[in-house]
Amino acid sequence: IMVYAIAACSLNLLIGYTGLVSFGHAMYMALGAYAAAILGFHEFNNGWLHLAAALGGAALVATLIGLVVLRTSGMGFIMITLAFAQMMYFLGISLKQYGGDDGLRLAARSALAPLDLTSATQLYLLTFGLLLVVMYGSWRLVHARFGYTLRGIHANERRMKSLGVDTLRFKLAIYVIAACIAALAGWLLANLTLYASPSYSAWTVSGELIVIVILGGLGTVVGPLVGALAFLL
Repeated sequence: IMVYAIAACSLNLLIGYTGLVSFGHAMYMALGAYAAAILGFHEFNNGWLHLAAALGGAALVATLIGLVVLRTSGMGFIMITLAFAQMMYFLGISLKQYGGDDGLRLAARSALAPLDLTSATQLYLLTFGLLLVVMYGSWRLVHARFGYTLRGIHANERRMKSLGVDTLRFKLAIYVIAACIAALAGWLLANLTLYASPSYSAWTVSGELIVIVILGGLGTVVGPLVGALAFLL
């Protein structure tokens, strides 16, 4: 529930506050999961390295994809994000050395010193702590000048442009931030299940995240947690 709440928090920043309905957001969860799994497969077990790879990879991929998808809007944006997610899905299937469509098992959880993630309690507390950090960070962000600019873009992007706001830059910034938070959720999911799969990036998972955001209430900080509770329970 907490892992999905973190992922939904990231999507809520796009849908609830910026009006960007991404139907491919789950690909960043998959990217975060595979960052841990692939590095672990090559016997790099340092959890901080896993986390850096997940966040850095998500930021890079989101920047490149965002420069393309954010020049569209409405149904075009929805379909292009879905297309990129499907590309990620089939890329995962094609990686036969990493299990292909069977996915890739993690030999062990990330060694995130000084924490011991082999302890279920410590993994739980870490996830709980990160959820609180993400929710508090979301609250601070949406109540800052940056957040009010995003709300203005959601309400009337043409008017914001007429005021001299570089809306593409703001949308790209929040898209990258949301991707990094989703990758964090994917990294946690991989450590929880000891498994990474191309199915993490399937369009159905993105659809579930959208349902969670809507159930909890669009544009509310606690909505993703409420939605994850309602959906998963």
